[in-house]
Amino acid sequence: MNKGYRNLLIGIVVGMAAGGAAAMLLAPASREERRTRLRETTEQARERMKGAAAAGREYVESVRSRLREAVEAGRRAAREKRAELEREVQSVS
Repeated sequence: MNKGYRNLLIGIVVGMAAGGAAAMLLAPASREERRTRLRETTEQARERMKGAAAAGREYVESVRSRLREAVEAGRRAAREKRAELEREVQSVS
């Protein structure tokens, strides 16, 4: 995962946590209501993080796939060039 994408995810998580904490502290409610809200907010944050983690895994797999394809293309090109050079050397000999 590139650093910018990772920092974005960290920023989202920190922002969600700070926003949730501020909302809990500033909203007038009984202790039980706060606990219920906190539980719900925590569950929502957990679900969002699961989604973000899944998106991150998909991104990493996409990059890996492209990298594998690029490496394989480079290997093919190197084999072709080697074969071409070997033919040229044999024709000169």
